[in-house]
Amino acid sequence: AGSLFAMELLWYVVPQKRNNGIGNDLLKVFENWAKERGAEGVFIGKPFRKIKLNGSFDGYNSIETMFLKEL
Repeated sequence: AGSLFAMELLWYVVPQKRNNGIGNDLLKVFENWAKERGAEGVFIGKPFRKIKLNGSFDGYNSIETMFLKEL
Protein backbone atom coordinates (compact mmCIF):
# COMPACT_ATOMS: atom_id res chain seq x y z
CA ALA A 1 0.00 0.00 0.00
CA GLY A 2 1.28 3.45 -0.91
CA SER A 3 0.93 6.81 0.76
CA LEU A 4 -2.07 9.01 0.04
CA PHE A 5 -1.47 12.63 -0.99
CA ALA A 6 -3.91 15.26 -2.23
CA MET A 7 -3.10 17.62 -5.09
CA GLU A 8 -4.89 20.80 -6.04
CA LEU A 9 -5.16 21.79 -9.66
CA LEU A 10 -6.00 25.45 -9.20
CA TRP A 11 -8.11 27.96 -7.38
CA TYR A 12 -8.80 31.53 -8.32
CA VAL A 13 -9.80 34.64 -6.38
CA VAL A 14 -11.10 37.53 -8.45
CA PRO A 15 -8.83 40.58 -8.18
CA GLN A 16 -11.34 42.75 -6.31
CA LYS A 17 -11.59 40.11 -3.52
CA ARG A 18 -7.83 39.55 -3.07
CA ASN A 19 -5.62 40.64 -0.14
CA ASN A 20 -8.21 39.88 2.52
CA GLY A 21 -7.32 36.28 3.37
CA ILE A 22 -9.64 34.40 1.01
CA GLY A 23 -6.74 32.55 -0.62
CA ASN A 24 -5.43 31.44 2.78
CA ASP A 25 -8.95 30.35 3.76
CA LEU A 26 -9.21 28.25 0.60
CA LEU A 27 -5.85 26.67 1.34
CA LYS A 28 -6.89 25.73 4.90
CA VAL A 29 -10.19 24.24 3.66
CA PHE A 30 -8.25 22.16 1.13
CA GLU A 31 -5.78 20.98 3.79
CA ASN A 32 -8.64 19.99 6.12
CA TRP A 33 -10.46 18.20 3.28
CA ALA A 34 -7.31 16.19 2.51
CA LYS A 35 -6.61 15.41 6.15
CA GLU A 36 -10.20 14.19 6.72
CA ARG A 37 -9.70 11.73 3.86
CA GLY A 38 -6.49 10.34 5.31
CA ALA A 39 -3.94 12.17 3.17
CA GLU A 40 -0.41 12.31 4.57
CA GLY A 41 0.28 15.54 2.74
CA VAL A 42 -0.87 17.92 0.05
CA PHE A 43 0.76 19.22 -3.10
CA ILE A 44 -0.11 22.71 -4.32
CA GLY A 45 1.09 24.83 -7.20
CA LYS A 46 2.63 28.23 -6.64
CA PRO A 47 -0.51 30.13 -5.66
CA PHE A 48 0.84 33.66 -5.93
CA ARG A 49 3.89 35.49 -7.21
CA LYS A 50 5.08 36.47 -3.72
CA ILE A 51 6.22 32.91 -2.96
CA LYS A 52 9.77 32.20 -4.01
CA LEU A 53 10.18 28.83 -5.69
CA ASN A 54 13.40 28.09 -3.80
CA GLY A 55 11.94 28.79 -0.36
CA SER A 56 9.14 27.59 1.85
CA PHE A 57 6.01 29.01 3.45
CA ASP A 58 3.48 27.99 6.12
CA GLY A 59 5.04 24.55 6.54
CA TYR A 60 5.33 23.84 2.83
CA ASN A 61 8.68 22.91 1.33
CA SER A 62 9.54 23.76 -2.26
CA ILE A 63 9.69 20.78 -4.62
CA GLU A 64 10.50 22.09 -8.08
CA THR A 65 7.44 24.26 -8.85
CA MET A 66 5.18 22.59 -6.30
CA PHE A 67 4.91 22.87 -2.52
CA LEU A 68 4.30 19.98 -0.12
CA LYS A 69 2.87 20.23 3.39
CA GLU A 70 2.70 17.12 5.54
CA LEU A 71 -0.51 16.99 7.58
